Formats: sequence, C-alpha cells, structure tokens
Amino acid sequence: MTIQPIHINHEPRLALIFAGWGMDERMFMSLRRGGYDIAVAFNYHTNEDMPQWINGYKEVCIVAWSYGVCMAERVLQQNLLKGVTLKVAVNGTPTPVNDTTGIPSTIYQGTLKGLNERNVYKFYRRMCANAEEFAKWKEHMPQRSLESLTEELSIFNKLECAKTMDWDIVYIAAHDAIIPPENQRRAWQDTRDIRETDSGHLPDFQQLLNEVLIDKSDVEKKFSTHADTYSNNATVQRQMCEHINKLLHQEAPESPASMVEIGAGTGMLTHLYTKWMHPGQLQLWDLCEMNSSLPGKHRKCDAETDITKLSNVNVIASSSTIQWMNNPKLFVTRCANVLSPGGLAIISTFGPNTFEEIGQLIPIPLRYIPVEEWKSLQLPNDCQLSVTEDKNILQFATSRELLRHISLTGVNGCGGDSVTSQRACRAILASNTTSLTYHSIYLTIKKDA
Repeated sequence: MTIQPIHINHEPRLALIFAGWGMDERMFMSLRRGGYDIAVAFNYHTNEDMPQWINGYKEVCIVAWSYGVCMAERVLQQNLLKGVTLKVAVNGTPTPVNDTTGIPSTIYQGTLKGLNERNVYKFYRRMCANAEEFAKWKEHMPQRSLESLTEELSIFNKLECAKTMDWDIVYIAAHDAIIPPENQRRAWQDTRDIRETDSGHLPDFQQLLNEVLIDKSDVEKKFSTHADTYSNNATVQRQMCEHINKLLHQEAPESPASMVEIGAGTGMLTHLYTKWMHPGQLQLWDLCEMNSSLPGKHRKCDAETDITKLSNVNVIASSSTIQWMNNPKLFVTRCANVLSPGGLAIISTFGPNTFEEIGQLIPIPLRYIPVEEWKSLQLPNDCQLSVTEDKNILQFATSRELLRHISLTGVNGCGGDSVTSQRACRAILASNTTSLTYHSIYLTIKKDA
C-alpha cells in the first residue's frame, strides 16, 4: 500500500483518504480543508510499510471510498494508525466481493478475467454519474499499468471477512453502478448515520471533506473574534450553563479533588459553579485563549484528542462545545473512560432541531445528533447515562437582526468560503425568517463508585 501526501501544511490533523481500486493520487491533488493535511492511500497490492510521519498527527480522520473501505478496516484492525477520531465510509462496504453486501461474485470474477484497457476505461465511465462528470474526471485519470490493476483487483476476493468495525458515517450513492446500492444498504443496516446521495459511485470529495470534517482552526478564529460579544448575545447558551450548574449542584460534591471544564470560553459556566464548588485541582480547556482572570489552570488545546491524556477525573463539565468536534459520541465515551470511580460528567450540546428555520440555507450545516442516538450510546459497563432535552425559540424583529445574533455569537457554520457564506446570508434575508430554534440536549454520566 502506498500512502502519498498530497497537501502538507504541517497541520496537527490529517485527513487520510483510502482510494478505491485502480486509483492513484492524481484525482485528489486539488483537495483542501482548513486545519488538515491530506494524504491518500492506494496501490493496495504493494507491501510498503505505514510511513512513520503519519503517527505524528494529533488527530487522523479516515475517509474510505469503494474498495478502500475494506482496506481501511484492515489497517485499523491492525492498530497501525494512532489518533483516529472519525471513520467515514463512502460508496463501499467491508465485504468487497459478496453477493448480498458487496460486488456480486460473478461480476467480480468476470471483471478480473476479462480485464483489459478497454474494460478499465468502461469501469471508469460507469464510476461517473454522467458524461459531463466523466469528461471532467478524465483530466485527472490515474496513470496505472494494466498489470498493477490486475494484481490489485485480484487481492480483494482473498480478503478474510473479519468482524466488521463500527463506522461513524456511511454514504451510499443511490445511483451507484459499481456496488449495488441495495447491497450497500444491507451491509450498513445497523449503522446510525447513513447519508444517501443522489449521485453515482464517484463522490464530490471536496464537498465531502467540507461536510464531514470540522475546520477547527476556523472555529477557533470565529469564537476568538466574537469573544467580547458572545456573553451578551448567547442567551440560550447562558441558560444551558445555568442548567448544567443546577445539575452539578444536585450531583457533584462541593470539593471534588479534580475537575476539568471543556470549552470554558469566556467563563460563562465557570463563574456559576465556582460560586459554590471548590475543586482541589481545576483545569479549564479551550481551543481559544481564555481570560487570565478565570480561575484554575488554563490549557489551550483540542479536547477531542487530548481527553485521552486524563485519568481519574472526579468531575467533567462542558457546555455547548462538543458539536464542534468531528466525533462527539467518541469524545463522550472517552470522557466516561477517564472518570474516577464515583465520577461525574455533565455535558450539553445541541439537537437536530437547532436552526431548523434556516438549516437548508446554511452551506455547511453541523450534523446534530438526535436524542435517541445519544440514549443508545454504548458506554463502559460501570457508567450510567441519562439524557434530557429542551427547546428555546428566539424571536427577532427582522431577519437581519437574526443574522446579527448569529454573527455576534460566532455560532454560524464554519469552514465555508466567503462567497458561499455571503450567498447564505442573502438567502436568509430574502426568506424573512425571524425565529431561531435552539434544541438543547443534556448528557449526565455517573460512574460507579
């Protein structure tokens, strides 16, 4: 297997794309995502070792396409990658050759037996949704020999079907002419987050990266810029902090030995619980620099990855933060893992009704996890999870005032370019929308003593 860097800007995070059969790095060279380096895996028939540099990243997000899904599973099951937070499967399954959950065996065998340059060209054409897409894709067609394509294709029928791992997001193309969509649906029937697209086997990788990867550098920039206006305008977020403080008052000791607050920000929650709670050791974590007047030890970091460095924490609190992570469910599970016996974690986030009035107008909306999905989260056996929810609808005099509220709190979707953002603002103004829903979700984790 070859892993080829295609965009390296010495970022702390890596987007690693496992390409499908017959690919090379050419079609991926133009990809960019703020805050991430990008690399692509291909040439699966070769025996190259995992490069050392790849484990220097604090966070690795996997995007596996087509036959790349089963290859990514093999790499992950062998624990060859560190710091993986997100696994996205695109138009592929863990069982590459299978009559019900992959490419049917007769089609696979016929393709392998009759493989020639003409048939390879036909495969590339069927991979695209239409002639226009194919014409554009041909400009970056892979430069692979027929011998290497044959060797690579021959390995997929030899792969043992190990126990399938959990994938976080699965995409299925409704018009996939390579792997039957109905087979993909069967393969992923137990997966929670399935997104079906009106497309062919070849995805729009730039749009895909924009959708599934949080540009944390942009999140940091936006919240740093609006720190001075956040507290006075984030009315719902203040109410959420007050509710977390109430839950802490009910469940937490007044003097825990250790406490960590994730996403302390301007100290909206910190100021509430420190009026009555006196942790022996208090740590405040945030992507942004925090006000030096806030108590405790400050740590500017990405909690999504750094949470694994903790152990035996008595109390973890976080308000309106985890929706800005690539994998909030994994983060909550990791919080449960680092609690001490008898420990407590109280975390708030937002649900899928948030911004429902303008959701279709936002270029890169966040994916909010439903209450039912949170309730089914598998935590360690010694942890109990309770989930509650609430809704608040804010009313504004005009749609312009609504936009101003979003801007002053920094809660707009991050990562879009200025053109798409301006287009979204114009669409919201034209819609005359004057109400905004916030769907609040509260997670309480208690660990057995």
